[in-house]
Amino acid sequence: MPANMDEPMLPTAAAEDDPMEPQWKTGDRVYAVWAGNGCYYSATVDQVSQSSRSLTVHWDDQNLTYRTIPFSQVMEPSESTSAWSAGRIDKRASVRAVPDKGRCLFTNEACDPGQVVFV
Repeated sequence: MPANMDEPMLPTAAAEDDPMEPQWKTGDRVYAVWAGNGCYYSATVDQVSQSSRSLTVHWDDQNLTYRTIPFSQVMEPSESTSAWSAGRIDKRASVRAVPDKGRCLFTNEACDPGQVVFV
């Protein structure tokens, strides 16, 4: 632990070998950051490099750029990251016409600023 609580803790070698970290393998489905805009996109793992702690991926949209991704920018698909069905979106949000603005998206329930309405 740092002597001063305001000092950041630096990762140790043991922290980098975290047994809870996913062990990626060729063919795994992932969400990875595309360096072109910093957003997550779905992909399939082509190669794993433990030495550089990175993956080479094949993007679902067939894009051939920015294919090498550090482990820190890859996550496993989960229910919270998968696309929502139209029915689930309809329960959460609706589109209504607004004078002087046109069609606008509204949530059907209270939410906090910045909260994800649907994925």
